[in-house]
Amino acid sequence: MTAQLRRLIAPPQFDDDLKNRTAVSLTIILYALFIGSLAGLIIVVFSTTGTLAEVVALGVMLALMITFVALLKAGRVSLVSQLVPLIAFALIVLLVLSGIMGIRDISAYGLMVVLPLAALLLGRRGAVLYALAVAAAFTGLYIIEKQGLIASPVTELNGLDDLAELYIYVGVAATVLWMLVTNLSKTLDRVRVQNTELQRTQAELQALNTQLEARVAERTEELRAAKEAAEAARDQALAADRLKSQFLASMSHELRTPLNAVLSFNKLLKLGTFGEVNDEQVEYLGKSIDSATHLLALINDVLDVTKIQSGMMKLFIEEDFDLNTEIASMADTAEKMLDGKPVTLIREIDAGLPTLTCDKRRVRQILLNLVSNAIKFTEEGSITLRATHTGDSVTLAVIDTGPGITPEQTEYIFEPFVQTEEGIKHAGGTGLGLPISKKLAEAHGGRLWVESTPGAGAAFHVRLPLTPRLELGEVAI
Repeated sequence: MTAQLRRLIAPPQFDDDLKNRTAVSLTIILYALFIGSLAGLIIVVFSTTGTLAEVVALGVMLALMITFVALLKAGRVSLVSQLVPLIAFALIVLLVLSGIMGIRDISAYGLMVVLPLAALLLGRRGAVLYALAVAAAFTGLYIIEKQGLIASPVTELNGLDDLAELYIYVGVAATVLWMLVTNLSKTLDRVRVQNTELQRTQAELQALNTQLEARVAERTEELRAAKEAAEAARDQALAADRLKSQFLASMSHELRTPLNAVLSFNKLLKLGTFGEVNDEQVEYLGKSIDSATHLLALINDVLDVTKIQSGMMKLFIEEDFDLNTEIASMADTAEKMLDGKPVTLIREIDAGLPTLTCDKRRVRQILLNLVSNAIKFTEEGSITLRATHTGDSVTLAVIDTGPGITPEQTEYIFEPFVQTEEGIKHAGGTGLGLPISKKLAEAHGGRLWVESTPGAGAAFHVRLPLTPRLELGEVAI
């Protein structure tokens, strides 16, 4: 019910802001006049002094107000804006002509009320026109009164001075209203322009926002598709890598068995187990054994690196690994591997090195890889085996006087299947010894690094904790 009543009395809505403001003003004025006329009609009807003329006049006013409201609801804002001040003007003049009011009393002020009403509804031009109409009405009424055609019940105009005074009132009021309405009109124009610009800006922002949302959605879809493609490619690569690792591990294992048999048979033949062999046969059998041993080492390296890459590598952690004994044994092995090279083997071992908890076989493998590399690259000079104990770790170092390594090469010598030019020239092989040694050192909780100056040799250092954070027994890495 409340919503229906609100819709009934609410002013109509237009696209033009000026029309909306005019409609609101008219609605307030019309309902005020309607309520005033209705109250006056009720008072006159129940009053003992009321006349039929007053009842008819108030009834006409109510009918006019209802008609204006209907026209306003129908959207005839311009027509109602012109009729309301016109009817008010005619009513004031009629009151004077009928002798109910005089020119100098309420009728004069009533006529001047028409000015702001006209200015409010019709703008500054309406204020000027109605100011002229009011001035003309005063003049006409003054002439009529002086001719004795009407008898005012209140004070009459005494002369032209009184008329001039009313003209001044009307002129000042019209000027003030003209200025106010002009400023208001300019302000409204600026507001309208700003509102238009704001609406245009909002429309542009909305369009840009829509475009941005579309582009974001498009880019999101592209990224999603790219991510799915990348994930699919990664899965394929991982699957291929697993297959490769499985294949290499399987083939390496299968190759080692017959190769060990070949080595064993050749060694037995060289020893004369199956019959006497001459010196030339012994020489060729020795070369065959050396080649098979080298091939077995390569196969073992490939098997180790594939196990590391596929996560199949396991350490067997034991206690009481005697470094002193192991380094002494490694030095004896190095002496044999030098095989008459003009290279001096230097030992710098701290006295009373502590025992390690580690995978003994893998630590020997690290030391053997480093010593083998030093022997391969050092044609003359010296190789130093160094072992120091600091805190809860030991540091093992193999230092040679070979060709050294450039800073650029140190970036990739620990990558699988990568060798420097010097490495290919001196040693050949697969380039797996250093990567495997580095991974094994890190698996023990240590690290392996190199310090080198080109032309002045290289120093490979391995730092291992005395007790790694690994459980005893077999541990996957």
